[in-house]
Amino acid sequence: MKIIRKICCFAVVLIMVVSMCCLSTLQIFADYDNLDKSSLKTTLYWDTSYDNGQYTNYRLPSIVVSKANTVIVYGEARNTNINIDNGGKNHDECLMDLYIRRSTDGGATFGEPIYIARGHDYYSRGLGETLNNPVMFVGNDGILHMLFSCNVSRAGMFYTRSTDDGLTWTEPRDISGNFKGVNYIMLACGPGHGVCLDDGRLVTSAWMYNGAYYVYPIYSDDNGETWKIGQRVSTNRDETCIVRTSDGGVLCNSRQNALPSETAPYRVLSSSLNGIGAWTTSEAHTTLIDPACCGGMTSVELEGLPHAILFSNNASTTTRNNLTVRCSFDDGLTWEKSIVIDKQNGGYSDIAVDQNGKVYVIYEQAMGTKVMLATFGYYEAFCAGDDDVKSQQKDFTDVAQLAEKPSGVKFTKNTSGALKATVENENEPSFTLDISSKSKAVNLSDSPVLALRLKASGEGDYSSFGLFFRSGRIDESVSKLYTEFKVKNDGEEHTVLIDLSDRDAYRGNLYSLEIECFTMDEAAQKGDSLQILQLGFYESDEAALKVYPEPDAPEEQETTEPETEKPDNSDDIAINEDEGGCGSSIAVAPVIIALPLAFAVRKRRKK
Repeated sequence: MKIIRKICCFAVVLIMVVSMCCLSTLQIFADYDNLDKSSLKTTLYWDTSYDNGQYTNYRLPSIVVSKANTVIVYGEARNTNINIDNGGKNHDECLMDLYIRRSTDGGATFGEPIYIARGHDYYSRGLGETLNNPVMFVGNDGILHMLFSCNVSRAGMFYTRSTDDGLTWTEPRDISGNFKGVNYIMLACGPGHGVCLDDGRLVTSAWMYNGAYYVYPIYSDDNGETWKIGQRVSTNRDETCIVRTSDGGVLCNSRQNALPSETAPYRVLSSSLNGIGAWTTSEAHTTLIDPACCGGMTSVELEGLPHAILFSNNASTTTRNNLTVRCSFDDGLTWEKSIVIDKQNGGYSDIAVDQNGKVYVIYEQAMGTKVMLATFGYYEAFCAGDDDVKSQQKDFTDVAQLAEKPSGVKFTKNTSGALKATVENENEPSFTLDISSKSKAVNLSDSPVLALRLKASGEGDYSSFGLFFRSGRIDESVSKLYTEFKVKNDGEEHTVLIDLSDRDAYRGNLYSLEIECFTMDEAAQKGDSLQILQLGFYESDEAALKVYPEPDAPEEQETTEPETEKPDNSDDIAINEDEGGCGSSIAVAPVIIALPLAFAVRKRRKK
C-alpha cells in the first residue's frame, strides 16, 4: 500500500511538474499572441482647424510612450502671422506655444492640450523672442522631463518635469547657465525625444552654431536637477535623433548640413558607450538617404524579441516625401527591413513603441499645416514569419551557415550528432562558426556566460582555442574581441564556462562568434580534432551549471582585446559522408542544442 501511495504521489508531482513546464512554455510562446498585430493605419492628428484656428502650423511633432503606456504627442504650435524676430521673415522664429496631448487608448483619442509654455507670455516678460525645440524624456522611475529652447538666437534653454504622467508640469526654470563653457551663438535641443540609460542618465542631442554647426550631448546624472554638456559628436551636422543601443550606449543619427557632396544625401551616425563622450567617428550611412530633414529613432525592447532600432525619415535624396520606417537588429550597422508610411508626403517625424508592440509615427505634411499619426504592429511588420527574430526558436541548427571559411579543416557530422573539425593542413588549421545571421536573440549584456561542451584529441596534453566576438556597435572591419581557453586532449567531454560580464566591451547584440583552434601554444598535427557538442549563452554561471553540471576549470584563461581581422579563407567545406554527411545541405542540430530560457525574458544587466 505504501508503495502504491509513493507511486501515486510521484505521479502527481510528475504531472504537476510537466504541467508547469507546459504552461510555462505556452506562456512564453503566448507572448507573441499578446503583441499588437495591427496593420498600417494613418489618421489626422492636427490641422489648422484645431485649437480654434489660432495656429497656422504645427511643427516638429514628437512622441513618447510613458511608463504607464500613455502616448504623449508634443511640438510647436506656431502662428506664422506673428513673427517676433527677423522682421517677419523666418517662420522658425514666429510666435509659438508648446503643449502636449495625451492618449490612454493607444492613440485612438487624445485629450485637450496641456500647455508647457506660451510664447506670448515669455515674450511679454522679456524672456525671449520665441519658444521651440521641445524634447521629452521618460525616466526609468516614470518621471517625465522636458527641455525646450527659448530665444534660440541667444541660446536660452528651460527645463520642466511631470511626476503624474504628464497631467501637470513644474514651472519651467532657466538652465542656460549650465552651458556657458562652450562658445556658441545659437543652441537648440533635438528635436524629438531623449533617452534614459540603465543608470538613470538622461541624454539628448543639441545642435549649436558658431560659424558652423556642431552636435553635442546634453545630459543629467541627477534626475534633471542639473544639466551638463558632453563632448562634441560631430561638425557640420544638426538636428540629431538619438537612441539606446543594445549594449546600453547611445547612437546619434544626424541630418547633414553643408557636408561634402559625396556624403550630402545620407544620414550620419556616431555612437558612444556612455552617451556623453568617446564618440566613434561620424560615418555617412548610404542606406539612410535623406533630403536634409529631421527624423526620429526609438529602440524596441519587448520580451521574447531581440533589441531593435526603428528609424523614421523621408527616404529621398531631394524632397520631403516617401516617409519610411526602417528596422535594424544590429545597432544601426545595417537596416534590413522597412515599411513605407506615406509615399507622397513627409516632413519632420518622430517614432515610439508602446509596451504592446504598437508603433506610433507622428509626422508633418505640407510644412506642418497637417500632422498625421500612423500606427502599426511592430511584430507584424518586422518579425512575423522570421524565425531568426524569435528568440524562443533559436537552435542554430543550420551548419551550412554556421560553419564558414574553413582553412585546413574538414567538417563532419559524427554518429553522436556533434560537429567535428579535423585538421588536414597543419600550416593554418582554423575554422569559423559565424552565427551573425542567426544571433539576433543573443545579447551579451543579458547573457554574458558562454558555455561550451567539447571533446579534443591531439598531440600534447592540451589543445588551445580562441574565441572572437563581435557585438554591440563593433564593426567587423574595425576589430573584434578575443578570449582563449584550453581543453584536455583525452577525447573525453569537457565543459568550459567563459564569463564575460566583467568586461564592458563584451556588451550588446552578438553578431558573430568565431572559434579558432590549434593556433596558439603548439602546432597542430594532421588528424587533431575538435568536437562541439553544445554551445549556449546564459545569464550567470549558476544558470549555465543547470545545463552544464560540473564544468572543468580551464587552465590559464586570458582575455585580451587586440585588433584582429577575420581570416580570409575561401576553401569549401569538406563533408565526410561516412560519418553522416549529406553534401552542402548538411544540418547538425546538436551543434547548439538550444538557447536557454534566459533569452525568452530579457533582463537588462545594470552597468
